[in-house]
Amino acid sequence: MRTIRFTRFFATHIFIEAILWLCIRFALVSRFLSRIPVRPSAETVNFRKFENLKTICDILECTPNDLFEEYYRPKQD
Repeated sequence: MRTIRFTRFFATHIFIEAILWLCIRFALVSRFLSRIPVRPSAETVNFRKFENLKTICDILECTPNDLFEEYYRPKQD
């Protein structure tokens, strides 16, 4: 009878320890995963680049082609 009680206690104790271990692991993994940045889709990135280009062109009062030509024009010494 005593052995059964001890075994039941021991099994319950191990079960509780396992649950606690799993909870701690889950908390650590979820904390790690929450720090991983979510990469935006290519469409979102391209749209942002286009919006930034439009804004720059509006400020400089030029066209995207003007910027392209200015950037890729061979430099003269």
